[in-house]
Amino acid sequence: MTSQKPRLFFRVAHALRQRIQAAAEQVDVQLDRPEFDLPRAEVWVRRSQLLILGLGAGLLGWSILARIDVVVTARGKLEPLSSSQSVQSRAGGVVTAVLVQNGQTVEQGQTLMQLDKTELLNRFEALMRQREPISKQVSLLRLARQGRSVNLTDPKLKIPQELLSQVQRRNLLIAKLTGKPQNLTPEQLQQYTLFVQGLNDLRSLSQLQVSALETQTTGADAQLVENQARLRAERQQLSNLTALRQSGGISRTEYLRRVTEVNALQNQFNQNQVQRRLLDVNRLQTQIDGQKTIADQSRATQAELSQLDAQIDNTLQTNQSQLTQLDAQLKQAKLDLQAQEVKAPTSGVVFDLATRIPGLFAQPGQALVKVTPNEALIARIQVANADVGSLSNEIPVEVRLDAYPFTEHGSISGIVTKISSEAVPADPNQRNGQTVFPVEIRLDQPFLERQGRRFTIAPGMTLTANMKTQSRTPISYVAEPILKAFDAMRSVR
Repeated sequence: MTSQKPRLFFRVAHALRQRIQAAAEQVDVQLDRPEFDLPRAEVWVRRSQLLILGLGAGLLGWSILARIDVVVTARGKLEPLSSSQSVQSRAGGVVTAVLVQNGQTVEQGQTLMQLDKTELLNRFEALMRQREPISKQVSLLRLARQGRSVNLTDPKLKIPQELLSQVQRRNLLIAKLTGKPQNLTPEQLQQYTLFVQGLNDLRSLSQLQVSALETQTTGADAQLVENQARLRAERQQLSNLTALRQSGGISRTEYLRRVTEVNALQNQFNQNQVQRRLLDVNRLQTQIDGQKTIADQSRATQAELSQLDAQIDNTLQTNQSQLTQLDAQLKQAKLDLQAQEVKAPTSGVVFDLATRIPGLFAQPGQALVKVTPNEALIARIQVANADVGSLSNEIPVEVRLDAYPFTEHGSISGIVTKISSEAVPADPNQRNGQTVFPVEIRLDQPFLERQGRRFTIAPGMTLTANMKTQSRTPISYVAEPILKAFDAMRSVR
């Protein structure tokens, strides 16, 4: 039973195949009949078909193999390589002269404006008048401390009386210590003479006392020699009497008397020696006392000089501090005077003048004029977020200036040199608005050139920059919307 089922299936399949073959042969026979033949196509139709097929194949090949540049377009303007420099008024004042005009080319250091200097000149002269006496006092005090000669009688010095007295007093003290009477007034010279005379009197008195003691010493020496000779003679006689006493040639009483006389001479000799030494001590003490008296006067003079020098040093330090402050104020006044002549900080073009005629009162720190540096220009543009990702440094750029129509004047080539890493608001007044990326472009030449003619360019000119970022095949433009549609279908739920 099981083996009969396959056989039945094969039989049915074989019969079905035969029927299909028979039907196909019948159709072929019917198609071969003349009434079923189609008319032949014309030659131009066949050629048109071939041409269309060729064009289609060529277009397909071109869309696959050809490359089309992708250009990012952005707006911007020409700017100098460095920012424009604003010249401000330092001290303020009335503008007395305007020496330039907007758009004028100037050199670095050229005077652009002049402001009134009257008030500053008065201040400068007042400071100079205040500085002059202090400067002379400082110079005088320094010379005095160095011990150098100073003519205190010069009326041009205009020295305060107190300071003059200190310097004169110091000269007198120095003269007392050194013995050189220099730079002394007549009164001081008289005082110095009395001082020297007093010292000489002390020395003379001491010398007289020493001389008197020396005279006494001489007399004591003579007396000492005399007593020594007598003592020696008496001892010799006593020695001779001793032998006689032992032999009984002299009485005991006489012998004792002679011994007593010898002892008395010895005592007197000893006293003379003591007196002689006392005279030496007194003479030395007198010399020391005289020298001590002179030394005490010298120390007192030195102490007075040290105290006076301390006062002079204090005055010198105070005056030097005032002089330093005045010098700083004078330096600032000079700078303010120089700043009253507004000069160009760099070579370039003048613009944004605060006034064209004199009479304006400029406040301190007020901008009076701006100067655009006379240097190479760059193009600064703003690129949208959607385009910045395709940019890179060194890509070529075609710059078209609005002031010069492209069809008549052409464009300037350049390259991208800097792409900002941070987006900024397209409108500074709208912090939450659309953001853009600043991009800098270096121009190959600072002018436009067309058919041998050159056209100058200037900062501030608006422009359109076409940046070649990449190249794409034409077919990619057709495929891109299709791919986007398929990608959008994937996100549909």
